[in-house]
Amino acid sequence: MKGNTTFVFTLLVDNEFGVLTRITALIRRAGWNIRSLSVAETKTTEVSRLTICLECRHYTLEQVLDRLSRLDCVRKILPYSKETQVARELALLHLETTDEAVLQQICRELSATPLEHKGGHVILSAVCEEGLLDQMLPWLREQGLVDIARTGAISLRRSLDCKEEASRETACSQ
Repeated sequence: MKGNTTFVFTLLVDNEFGVLTRITALIRRAGWNIRSLSVAETKTTEVSRLTICLECRHYTLEQVLDRLSRLDCVRKILPYSKETQVARELALLHLETTDEAVLQQICRELSATPLEHKGGHVILSAVCEEGLLDQMLPWLREQGLVDIARTGAISLRRSLDCKEEASRETACSQ
């Protein structure tokens, strides 16, 4: 979708039936496109972390977040930035190749690990920076990509401030 702006952010939401439906219904009504969505329970069973990548036309990040924050099931919104969060995408790649140099390059560039290797077919597990897989897909297709399953971006916030980090280091060393 050309001319659209892409936003990545995390919502901390109530972990209950219907929450995902309410969020996606708002997204559908606004005419936004979901490029990727990953959701799972957090360490607190009452809260789920929903990381979403949206394409929007004619909207700013503030407008998108304002509309989502109006939902009563949304507890907190964390816009993604490389300074405040670490983001990764997980993928399973099925390749048909016997070229060991190509496999080694893929493993190196995508931090991939071979899971199965049978008769010229390889399944790799990859963990890479958000966006890297999109950049490499045309090349991977040329190298014998048969199929791919992806999570989309997932992210966690880095430390909140120096005091909090210092208290964590103390707790970890005890």
